Amino acid sequence: MSRLCSLIRTSPTLLHPKSYPFSPGQAASPPEEEHYKRVTIGRSRSDKPSRLVRSGACLSAVTALGLGSTSSGASSQNSGRLNPATSCHVSHFEARQASSGSEASQPFVIIALVNHGPRCSIDGYPKVISASGRTQQARTESLPIKVIDGPDYEHPDPGPHRLTLVRGATASFALGTGTAYGGGAHLYTILSLSIALPGKSSSSAIRVPVQTNVSAQSGVPFRLEVTAFVIGSRGPPAG
Repeated sequence: MSRLCSLIRTSPTLLHPKSYPFSPGQAASPPEEEHYKRVTIGRSRSDKPSRLVRSGACLSAVTALGLGSTSSGASSQNSGRLNPATSCHVSHFEARQASSGSEASQPFVIIALVNHGPRCSIDGYPKVISASGRTQQARTESLPIKVIDGPDYEHPDPGPHRLTLVRGATASFALGTGTAYGGGAHLYTILSLSIALPGKSSSSAIRVPVQTNVSAQSGVPFRLEVTAFVIGSRGPPAG
């Protein structure tokens, strides 16, 4: 700023272009140049403005010329913008089975997750890490599963898309199974699922109590069909 003010003080045309009788870079005619010297040199010391006044004039000139810092303007613009939502973390969510149903031996459950943390975003399919369940006569055990991203029998898949969730907002998805595989001979009831958010590791998962039936041929993993997340607690609209 001091260097800029020095430049302005040594260049009168920056402050008062009309007071200088010829434009910068243009050679002055001898009469014009001599007149300017007489006017400038002839001023008394009392005519000189104080340092404070000169500083104020310098700042005014800088502002008028548009040479001042623009950082304050950028800050005010940025302050009016919303910061991009960060990726959601499963520790901020509460998960539950919101609803269930079945059509033509194709059961489904809607699983809803409520955000109790800060504003964040998710994009894509939930990661079903594991499932546990049992038969009517057996104890609960870990079930082998094969997860397919896409539609189930009842719900079209909306496909991966970015969702922004404020505190208290809900996202949900549909999970479909089948009970006719293997003639229904190996029928299990799924009692809980371990779910991670899109793009998160398996270690960052949440347990969700559920109740839905599933079957598979002997030695074959249970097939689970999972849609992408949508806003709200109802899951994707039924097809």
